[in-house]
Amino acid sequence: MTAGITGATVDRATGAATSSILAGSDPEGRVGMSYQGRCRCGTVTFSVAAELPQTAVACPCQRCRQMDILLTFVPDACFTLHSGANDIGQYRFHRHPNRHFSCNLCGTTVFMRDDRPDGSALRGINLRCVPAAESGALTIRWVDGAHH
Repeated sequence: MTAGITGATVDRATGAATSSILAGSDPEGRVGMSYQGRCRCGTVTFSVAAELPQTAVACPCQRCRQMDILLTFVPDACFTLHSGANDIGQYRFHRHPNRHFSCNLCGTTVFMRDDRPDGSALRGINLRCVPAAESGALTIRWVDGAHH
């Protein structure tokens, strides 16, 4: 574990931050300027210290279509993994720097980590795992993740 944002630590293996700075939520899983999500079975839970996006990124590659992934990207420090750290598996597409993380129990792809060439990292949050995100209200931006 290494020091991260105030009140948080970051696990080097998963890149997940753990923190107790968020408290209290509404029934849809929003916390102030944050939102919460979980895998299908509830084993992996997380929060994101950012406003809920109005736009999502969709990739037409076979894997993303099969996993039903709609992504939003946030700086890694905005992501907090609350539970399920020992129940997460990783998938890396060929030599891409992106690592996709899924619940080992239900198979839900919950988030991804994109390690940037400058040393920074982004989290791709699967908005299908965020109850407050209404996919019908999102503007979808298509990208070709398989060939970039």
